[in-house]
Amino acid sequence: MTSTTPINTNIRLILLDDDPIFRLGLTTLVQSAEFTEISIIAQGALTEALTLLEANIADLLVISLDLATYPEKLTGLITLASQLKNKYPNLPLLILTPWGINDTIREINNVKGCCGRNIELNQLVEAIRVCVRGETYFVKTDLAPQPQIVGGWLYRQGQFGLKQISKNIAEIESILAQQLSATDLIYWRGRKRELKVARWLIKQVLPDTPYTTNYSYENYQFNSSSSSSTQTKGKSSVVNSQANNALVLSSEENMTTYDLTLAKIQSSVKNCTNLILEIDILKDEKRKELLILILNEFANIVKELDDLQLTQEQLIEREEIIIKDLWQNSTIKFLSRYDYQNQNNYSLVDLVIKQAPLIISESLSKIPFVVNLLAHSVLKLDLEIDNQTYSYNTESAQEIEEILLQNLIINVANTIIQFILNQFYDEQIIKHNLFDLEWKSSRKIAMFRNNLVWKYRREKYWQTPKNIFEDEYPMLRLGYQGIIICKITHPRNQELDKIKGLPWAVTMLIEFRDSITRGVKAIGDALGKTIVYLLTEIIGKGIGLIGKGILQGIGSRIKN
Repeated sequence: MTSTTPINTNIRLILLDDDPIFRLGLTTLVQSAEFTEISIIAQGALTEALTLLEANIADLLVISLDLATYPEKLTGLITLASQLKNKYPNLPLLILTPWGINDTIREINNVKGCCGRNIELNQLVEAIRVCVRGETYFVKTDLAPQPQIVGGWLYRQGQFGLKQISKNIAEIESILAQQLSATDLIYWRGRKRELKVARWLIKQVLPDTPYTTNYSYENYQFNSSSSSSTQTKGKSSVVNSQANNALVLSSEENMTTYDLTLAKIQSSVKNCTNLILEIDILKDEKRKELLILILNEFANIVKELDDLQLTQEQLIEREEIIIKDLWQNSTIKFLSRYDYQNQNNYSLVDLVIKQAPLIISESLSKIPFVVNLLAHSVLKLDLEIDNQTYSYNTESAQEIEEILLQNLIINVANTIIQFILNQFYDEQIIKHNLFDLEWKSSRKIAMFRNNLVWKYRREKYWQTPKNIFEDEYPMLRLGYQGIIICKITHPRNQELDKIKGLPWAVTMLIEFRDSITRGVKAIGDALGKTIVYLLTEIIGKGIGLIGKGILQGIGSRIKN
């Protein structure tokens, strides 16, 4: 390892890792620190290296490999290095592994540095600066390659599953306490036995306590402070130990709304609604990456507001500014890895700031209960929804908070993709890195955008007036199977009074339908009874008499 001095030129990095969560965590660490000369201009999986290099000019290629779990990836690294030798002979490589340098990695062409994935941030930045200068930075730890289990994530997933199973068992017990038919009784008892067996199996494989793991950038999801500080308010329940860089993850009873939301994002972000969503065009891993980024950004905003010690009135006054900052910061961070300024001669930041007022007025301002969520998260106030009070730090309040938070981050994600589709839909680097394979062609993108236009029109002229008239808010939330819709009822009289034009006509149509429904039903019932009477009492009896006469005539003829 060579001694170094800081450099002042801008360092452009491309980060490669097959794990999008690790990439996001590392990007957040580097970009949130004081190392302003370092910028991650692009990131992706190991197989995307050549494509990213064709679209970007980089000073260093940082490759992160979890060789402890996937030792076969070393072969892929060697193959990539041989390809880079011909096309980019002067591009230095910095390798991050679980245990540091070994002889095989040292011999790979153009590898200027290698260090552990759990290296401290200052040392990582030092390694980046050294490798860019063409010098070497090799660190070998005493750790042997070991299979790694994601202890904290596994524990949180399992504990949340156990909590859901216990809740379902309690619901079934309440059903069994009612008067049920023999068939229903057999079904619900069988369902209860299945859940108990599932709970027992989970407990057999789940650790008894959340054990500590070596520090990993993927754990840096919500901690906006320095590595020597302890974060205790709101966000992910993480204690950053300065002594050993260990993470003690929260137990099940202390899991926060952020923990639960993160677990569900990591589980699945598939669209399970019957609606088209803007984020449907993204690759699955990019959807997760974007939602985690927004969740992290919201946690940072809550932390900053908490430090300001605002009153509820001041918080309400800042609602538009807060949601604008959430959207702007998330959009810039999500897109900042792509060097648009050099390609199109405009600043990404300027474009985002210019478009923010339009996005706020058309989309972000319509997200419900943002102030309620902020007051609950920042000021620790009770949630008041539909004239009901959900006391702070209770299970019912956490369930409502989870719905509000997830609806917020999903809608913000949708508006970010809406912005991308309006501004960069024809950019090849966007198509390649973000869009799902199904939507990469220009024709498919145009089709997707047209489908969104029809969705917006339907919402504006039919669904939104209907929801207002019915005092309902459709909320997008996360289940472990993906994104689903639930509804929250809450008075919307003020919005109803402001409806004009075609949306007002829709509410009148609904009211007219409701007003005549009972009368039409009564007329239908009366007509039905009249028809039944005519068929049975008059026509039926007449037919019966005719039949009786025919039979009597036949009988007389037989006697004769």
